Amino acid sequence: MNTKQHYQAIRQRAMNHPEWFRYRERDYEQALRDYREAQTRASWDSLNGYVLGYDYEPEPDEAPVRLRLEPDCDADPCDFDGTERQLEAARERANRDGMWGMIGEYWDGHEWIEVDAVWGFIGDDWENSGYDTNIMTTTIEHYQRHETEQTINVGFQAMTIH
Repeated sequence: MNTKQHYQAIRQRAMNHPEWFRYRERDYEQALRDYREAQTRASWDSLNGYVLGYDYEPEPDEAPVRLRLEPDCDADPCDFDGTERQLEAARERANRDGMWGMIGEYWDGHEWIEVDAVWGFIGDDWENSGYDTNIMTTTIEHYQRHETEQTINVGFQAMTIH
């Protein structure tokens, strides 16, 4: 079966069984999200990325990207959607575990540069929320852009000196 025949067979199956196609499409989208998350976490690990306060804090030159957790003083668990029972449970957890924000930062050689942040997490709900990998991705991209600019600037300075 060539590619065109394969495509036609899948299209026919999708037309005859739309629930199968929707299921396969959701399956593909989840697999794609999982793959992208794995790529992000591998890149984060290759840069020795860490979570300030959770992990051992290495020297900035050894680990130039990090997530920093900060108390979220402005958050109100009453702002969450849900039943009265769910809101009460959220209030209890917020009082017990605290409300937190997560900030992505990279080291520019002199100071930590804040790239992205998200707020309103109760306790450790930020872990594996999807927001953590989004912030990791953005932080890595900014760090890599900074490193590329530094390399270009060094090369340009070397050219102008001679």
